[in-house]
Amino acid sequence: MSDSSVLLPSSSLAVFSTEDNSRKVASSLSKDWRYARVSVEAVNGGVDDAILYYTSNVSPDLLIIQTDVIDDSFTEKLGELAEKCAEGTDAIIIGPDNDVQLYRKLISMGVSDYIVRPLEIDVFADVIAKTLIKKLGVSGSRLIVTMGCKGGVGVSALTQGLVHGLSELHGQKVLLIDAAGGWSSNTICLGLEPSTTLKEASKAALKEDLDSIDRMILSVSEKLNVLASGGDVMLEPAIDVDGFEKMLNIVMASYPLVIFDASGASAELKKAAIMAAHKVMLFTSPGVFSLRAARTLISEIKDIRDIGDDNKNKELLSLILNFKGIQGKKELAVKDIESMLDCKIDSAIDFMPDMFGKLASEGGKLTTESDGRIIIENLIKSLRSIVTGLSSTANKDESKTSDGGIGGLLKKITGK
Repeated sequence: MSDSSVLLPSSSLAVFSTEDNSRKVASSLSKDWRYARVSVEAVNGGVDDAILYYTSNVSPDLLIIQTDVIDDSFTEKLGELAEKCAEGTDAIIIGPDNDVQLYRKLISMGVSDYIVRPLEIDVFADVIAKTLIKKLGVSGSRLIVTMGCKGGVGVSALTQGLVHGLSELHGQKVLLIDAAGGWSSNTICLGLEPSTTLKEASKAALKEDLDSIDRMILSVSEKLNVLASGGDVMLEPAIDVDGFEKMLNIVMASYPLVIFDASGASAELKKAAIMAAHKVMLFTSPGVFSLRAARTLISEIKDIRDIGDDNKNKELLSLILNFKGIQGKKELAVKDIESMLDCKIDSAIDFMPDMFGKLASEGGKLTTESDGRIIIENLIKSLRSIVTGLSSTANKDESKTSDGGIGGLLKKITGK
């Protein structure tokens, strides 16, 4: 396996070319599993178009320009382009000549790499991958586990809202897996019919049958995918820990965010998921039995993952209070619940039977309702420490830490 055969970091890439084949090759990068977190834009244009565009738009992490002629006038235009880009934007040039001296000249000026056309997809993909890894490093996928303190606290409905919010509102590529097997409603609620079982997915994972796993994953939308389980026998165990862990290893090579709804999992599988998770979202209601279970689970999760106030795992657990207000005046205040559980509540969701009842009867999504979007954005806030790209688009004038790339190229050309 080459040093670029990894899931690439969240980043942005723009290719400016007037050649149809080059733009087609650039667009095909989205089919490469390594590029799951890379936003790719293929533009019909050259260096002049790039200069005009980035006069009023934020430049990407990596900018690729194709040119038919590389002479002093092109070098001058690169300098002009550099003035329009944020410092730290890296550049790759696609040119006509296989010239070692030209390659060395461009590299000495600050260009990250030089590629000779016509583009070959494998070479092109590897060059970009190595450039992004060098620039941004490598960060792994993230596993988010959602689970409840007891049944009926709204885990699956809110998990469905969470995956819609991450994919639709924040452009994250997400895979949803439900541990409930034949008891699962997630696939149907996402508008698909169950076409496989967790047992089949587990067997395929243990055999490392990637093609079968890929066929079991269905697309809900451009950024949202689901393991289409739910056809399992309801009164038999759905999946064991070995199969679960192997399946995770496979899917997390392709999906930057994997959401595992563990509300229907066995105790053994819940523990395995907690051990692997980058975030555990624990849902409770304000009822006394739910809160008692929450207190026990919080303690066990902290012990399993060694969570404390002064270590790296302190932000692993997020406690979500659902159905706030359902008990009226008899209900404990949020602060009293936090004191009772010795755990901060990250999000408190009001009891809204009209909205949730409407969505359940009509098959709607939380993201289509204004109150629903507020709920989802509050849930997503707790993920900002582990998921990149959730903030609003960075301001064009925001400072960059890198001294290389096309920003550095400007300094070398102009002597600034």
